Amino acid sequence: SIYALRQAKQVDPQNDMLDEKISSLTLRLQEEMMRIYQEGILEESFGNVDGDDTRQGAKQKWREILKRDIQDGVYYRKALIKMKKYGAPQ
Repeated sequence: SIYALRQAKQVDPQNDMLDEKISSLTLRLQEEMMRIYQEGILEESFGNVDGDDTRQGAKQKWREILKRDIQDGVYYRKALIKMKKYGAPQ
């Protein structure tokens, strides 16, 4: 929905309400991605990078960020770096 709002802003650049909605949604998304990223870091620190049948590993957490975050998001970039570090396909 952030992408759709950004496109709408290109069509109607004077609409300040769109800026507020984009900022609000981006902030909420960033908070959620931060939580997931921190869970991934925690799993990584316990040595659970790949995960197993009973719980997700760090890679699964970072993949979730890559699926849900916006491509210019802070945690998208961080998750991408972590995935590259472990040689995992995105």
